[in-house]
Amino acid sequence: MKKFFDEYHNIINDSIDTGVTLNLLNVLEQIFLIDSEILKEPTLQDGHSRYSNLKQIIKEQKNNLTIQSNTLPEQDHIQTNLFKICCAILNLKPGQRGMPYIDDNLLAQYLDQIVVNEPYQTDENLLAQVSVIKNLINRKSFSLTDK
Repeated sequence: MKKFFDEYHNIINDSIDTGVTLNLLNVLEQIFLIDSEILKEPTLQDGHSRYSNLKQIIKEQKNNLTIQSNTLPEQDHIQTNLFKICCAILNLKPGQRGMPYIDDNLLAQYLDQIVVNEPYQTDENLLAQVSVIKNLINRKSFSLTDK
């Protein structure tokens, strides 16, 4: 847990130090939750090409939420929520201090949009996953239950 916490905050701090705007897709790539290899294309070149097209679609659909920018107002709640969601994806338990829990039914509605147990990722499912993550982190700060 500590190692992931440090890795995550190093990504945020590097963005602050360099003045480079950090978007959702950048963070997911830097913590290795998304890359061209999840698409399982016959060749690496096909995978990279398909992945590049998907990244462009994500940007066009406004799913590439800003996580950290030196020119925008504080993004603390988005950064905190993203950390919690990433911990849940990685099956880590983050320390959560006094935030109200997100309603289990609401969380289930979000998660029902994602197809699981597929041998490979379809474009639609990958886009749905990014959209669900974006919608979850773009809420007021919350805590997650252990469910």
